[in-house]
Amino acid sequence: MAEFVVTFIAGASYGLTTVLLGQPLDTIKVRMQGMPSTGRQTSWTVGKELFLKEGIKGLYRGGLPLVVGGSLMRSAQFGVSGRVKYWMEEHPNLAPQGRLLGGLVNPQVLLAGIAGGIGRGIVEIPTDFFKTRKQVEKTWTWSHVFDGTGITLLRNTVLYTAFMMYIDLSKQACQSGYVPTILLDESQMGLTPFAKGAICANMAWLTVWVCIAYI
Repeated sequence: MAEFVVTFIAGASYGLTTVLLGQPLDTIKVRMQGMPSTGRQTSWTVGKELFLKEGIKGLYRGGLPLVVGGSLMRSAQFGVSGRVKYWMEEHPNLAPQGRLLGGLVNPQVLLAGIAGGIGRGIVEIPTDFFKTRKQVEKTWTWSHVFDGTGITLLRNTVLYTAFMMYIDLSKQACQSGYVPTILLDESQMGLTPFAKGAICANMAWLTVWVCIAYI
């Protein structure tokens, strides 16, 4: 229960921070993408017109679903992946062990990442739908809530699995002495939280972009 509470609080903090800092820019981006009347305007023009028309409230359109969904998304991805990995470690006779692909990839981390990505996707699909419809001021019906489910699950699965794999690889690199000391935590066996999040998250997004470009 304590682990769940910590995970939820961390996810809630992330969701709130994301909205406070990034929602105005996301609203402008979504309106430029989803509203043809704003498609040929600059982002500055779109943002200025929306602010003059609705004030700060307009720039934060769709923020509430993202605060709620953002809290649950992070809780879902870390919670699900953590439970799956814990189960595999508790059942070594049933779960894959060892390392594959040149001794680098831990199959338990791989499977836990896939489970976490699916868990996040299930929460993110309706969250992103409500946020986007609010931002572009379009009506909706319940039959449309899960539009785009397949591609969202695919993206999140690849994204979170890659994130978990890079974290695992970073531990191996730290233990092998290939990482500068300034990036190591107090134990000298892993990256600092900031370095881990920055490096592994950006590498995970780069992996998604490369996969999409290849497809």
